[in-house]
Amino acid sequence: MKSFRDQRLANDYDELVSLQQRLRQDGRTKLDVQPVGSRPYQSYNLFFHCGGFVDEFGSIRQRHQIFLEFPKVYPMEAPPTFKRVSPLFHPNIYPHGVFCLGFEGDRQWSPTVSLESLILHVSRLIRFDPEWVNLDPPANRTSEFWNAFLAKTTPPADAEPFVVGSQEIELPTRAPEPTPQPAPVATTRRAIRVGPGPRRSGQGPRPVNLPNQNRPSGPIRVKRVDGQ
Repeated sequence: MKSFRDQRLANDYDELVSLQQRLRQDGRTKLDVQPVGSRPYQSYNLFFHCGGFVDEFGSIRQRHQIFLEFPKVYPMEAPPTFKRVSPLFHPNIYPHGVFCLGFEGDRQWSPTVSLESLILHVSRLIRFDPEWVNLDPPANRTSEFWNAFLAKTTPPADAEPFVVGSQEIELPTRAPEPTPQPAPVATTRRAIRVGPGPRRSGQGPRPVNLPNQNRPSGPIRVKRVDGQ
């Protein structure tokens, strides 16, 4: 019998393959998924085909390699990690290359957040979507540096939505897979909003406001459901 983690990893693989197929548009590939090792896969090389800044001069490349890895405590205690392999220049990527996904303060990780939602979140960060750029504080350098960078560049790096379709696609969070432990009394779970939202005490970075920009349509919102 598969463990809870192994079953989740198997489901994540199916989800990634399905997303890869749905992101093939008019013969163009938006996402390449390459598993590493053997089943159940615990890491992947992901190739995003979209514009992203790669240096402080605002140079743009259209292909970016990201390493996706699932820690041993995934999915119950921690999210997967996304780490740049090819160059990416972004205030929400730490110096060691790991993406800051905003799971701090009131935005705690929950196993109900789907992997698909995280992939599309990362796609918006790569494209430097103005609605998703956080400078308070940045994960690298200083807010002053990034404000100066924004003053001489024109985000987003890629104005074409990663997902073609409606202006905003709502992706439901994943329902938790059954576990061997006795199920708790059913309650309404507060889910997580990944990305900017109303600022509360201790919530973390505030999105930067970039006026007069034609912001691309965004692919995801992972929302909290009021309750517990």
